[in-house]
Parts: sequence; C-alpha cells; structure tokens
Amino acid sequence: MTNSWKSPSVAILLAVTSVIVVADQITKVIAADELGPDAGLPTVTVIPGFLDFRYVENTGAAFGIFQDSTTILIFVSIGVVALLAFLFWKLILFSRLLAVAFGLQFGGAIGNLIDRIRLGYVVDFVDGPIFPVWNIADAGITVGVTILAVVLLLLPDWSDPERSFSSPASRREDDPVAVLEATDASEQSAQESRS
Repeated sequence: MTNSWKSPSVAILLAVTSVIVVADQITKVIAADELGPDAGLPTVTVIPGFLDFRYVENTGAAFGIFQDSTTILIFVSIGVVALLAFLFWKLILFSRLLAVAFGLQFGGAIGNLIDRIRLGYVVDFVDGPIFPVWNIADAGITVGVTILAVVLLLLPDWSDPERSFSSPASRREDDPVAVLEATDASEQSAQESRS
C-alpha cells in the first residue's frame, strides 16, 4: 500500500500524535519547574477538594500502577507503540475518528516512553478525586481507548467501505486509499459538471 501515506487518516494520526507528545512534554517541564523538588511549591490547588497540581515521579504505569517496573515498562511501551502502528495500518485507513483515537493513544504512549527513557520515571502532576495523579499522556491514552471502544462496540459498520463511501463503481475494497482517492475524484468531477 504505497499510497497509504496520502490518506487523510494518516495526516490526522500524525497531527493528533504530535499535539499530544508536545503538550505532554511541555506541561511536564512546567510541572517539574514549578512543582518539582527544587521549586518549593509542593501543591497548587486549582479547585479546592477537586483538582490540584502536584508533582509526582511515577516509576509505574498509567495512573501509578505497577510501581518500580521502569525497565519492563519501557519494553511494554515500545510494544504498545508497535502494536498501535500495526493496528493503524490494518484497521483505520477508512476511519478518521479511529485515526484520532489511535493518535491519542500513540501520542500518550510516546510521551510517557520519552520520560521513562530520559528520566527513568514518568512525571505526573494532575491530582483529582477519582484517579491517581496523572498527566496529558495518560489522558490521551484513556480518551483514545474510550473512543476506540465506542467505535468498535457501537458503530459496527465503521470499516465497511460499502457504507463509508458513496461511489460504488470506483471501490476497491482491498485498497482503502484507492477508495478515498476515487471518492475525491468523483466529488470533484460532480462539482465540475455543475459549473
């Protein structure tokens, strides 16, 4: 599938992934500078009893589980990123919504992986009443998994090219990019014939 990189889903995946990684890393640097061990501000209360910013060095997984497992979690994170990449190519060239879901998960996994490799722990800083202390990467993973579950469980026809695109004559079910390109071409010729 040499033309797969031209799919709109690829652009969406790359954009969402980049936004999550950049936002995650910037907020972690700010949290370390403002709330870290040398900052002298252990906690900043945003909404009393509901939301605090508090610096935590998490040697575990998302939301603080599996503490002191940094080496194992580095390999698990790399495996998750590789699995997401594989699933992306196999599953979601048809679906922009799934591109967003996988981009959130991909960005979150990469953001926390950068911390594990660079620091040996993950910087967490958002403390609320429901979850243990978390960060932007954790939020990306959680929201991405939620969107993925909703799409796969509640929208069973999400990957059906017969329902996803409007030009039956030009469909090639084995090549999602060809379907996208054919759809774009048919829409363009319809616009030209109207003018």
